[in-house]
Amino acid sequence: MTASTGHAWTRSYESQRNLIAAVENTYDSTVISRFDYVNDKIGRRTAISRSGTAFDAPVQDAYGYNVRSEVTSARRSLVNDANQEVRGFSHDYAYDPIGNRVVATNNADTL
Repeated sequence: MTASTGHAWTRSYESQRNLIAAVENTYDSTVISRFDYVNDKIGRRTAISRSGTAFDAPVQDAYGYNVRSEVTSARRSLVNDANQEVRGFSHDYAYDPIGNRVVATNNADTL
């Protein structure tokens, strides 16, 4: 979609699946925000990369799952240094046997 004001929005999908692969917002030729998504073979989102002028630095969020597809971890790192986690965006989750979340931990101080 493109507006007469110069703003454009694009969305792309994975081949053969109705899953979003990327979303980009631009103004004239400047990328304001771009989100690139990675999904596993069963359709769970495993990573989101964020870039553009709306962000201080390009970052990637990575998600872990258990065998019941419950989110067990979320980590944010710098795109150009995957070993450099972003402070305040390190979370772990635990569930009881019937799927109730029993623990949610923000590991902000462990980095």
